[in-house]
Amino acid sequence: VAKNLFTGNRTTLDRKVEEMVYTLGLETTLNKEAILALYLNSIEFGDGIYGVRDASEKYFLKSPKYLSLKEAVFLASILPNPRDGYRRAKLGRPPTGRMKVILQNLVDGHQISTFIMNETLKEPLRLLLPVD
Repeated sequence: VAKNLFTGNRTTLDRKVEEMVYTLGLETTLNKEAILALYLNSIEFGDGIYGVRDASEKYFLKSPKYLSLKEAVFLASILPNPRDGYRRAKLGRPPTGRMKVILQNLVDGHQISTFIMNETLKEPLRLLLPVD
């Protein structure tokens, strides 16, 4: 989050120190949910697609609150390398293995049942791909 919001991609020791200072500041002033919200609203989900709201609207033509479980898991599955996930999805190869891992983590964390996981895996992923 600190890198995305404050320091950028410079590959210097100075940037790393700045990033550490910003990170400590974020952690002392915000809770984990707020930091996660900052992260999800600032990361790139594909070429010119920034933040979960933009990704939801571009990929699925809906706001995040209306995403199905499978659609939300797809967006999570293309992180931390969304450009590659976007590229693979454009080629008709969404990251199904990573999606299964995320769903299993939800089962293991008692967020969903095994039945819901299996039903979600059966659903088609109706992904709308932005036109180049």
